[in-house]
Amino acid sequence: DADAVPDPALQQIPAGPDSQDAHHPDREPDASQHANDHQGHPGPAGELGAVQEGEEGGEGLGKHFKDRLDALAEELQNRYHVPCRVLPADLERDVDCEALCTVLAAERIDLFINNAGFGTCGCFLDTDPEKELSMLRVNILAMHRLFKFVLKKMDRQGSGTILNVASSAGLLPAGPFMAGYYASKAYVVSLTRGV
Repeated sequence: DADAVPDPALQQIPAGPDSQDAHHPDREPDASQHANDHQGHPGPAGELGAVQEGEEGGEGLGKHFKDRLDALAEELQNRYHVPCRVLPADLERDVDCEALCTVLAAERIDLFINNAGFGTCGCFLDTDPEKELSMLRVNILAMHRLFKFVLKKMDRQGSGTILNVASSAGLLPAGPFMAGYYASKAYVVSLTRGV
């Protein structure tokens, strides 16, 4: 999301008794710790970039983001000596979400930034229903699925931090010409706070 802001409702699993608060949300992750996983927006906290290559941007846009994420992964490996890789996924598709979960099943995840999403704009009477459903599959269903998958994984690990990135839209009561987008981001905020 271009206007995405981290929601203050940060979900953290308490660290186990042997931990010395290494996963505290106010601390920068130590580069010597196990690599962190990141889905969505590229940033220094991440190792995994899932690039949505949906109808909105086409393959060219997805390739652009994948190239940027590949460059970031190489920079992180060289600068911080952490393993990094990029796993492209069209999060609108169940099969891609399942494949992403399968790849991550055997790995430890200490930090997960759940940040995929996009919006549609226009009068609700006129917006393309297929684009709206595509947006809901990414902004709600994929977010929900990945959140639950990673949360269960972190629960078994005994620790970890998840940041579900919503948008300021998820905190506001209405969104003229973006009603579906605002509603989808309100779901992210509500689910995260509820859990």
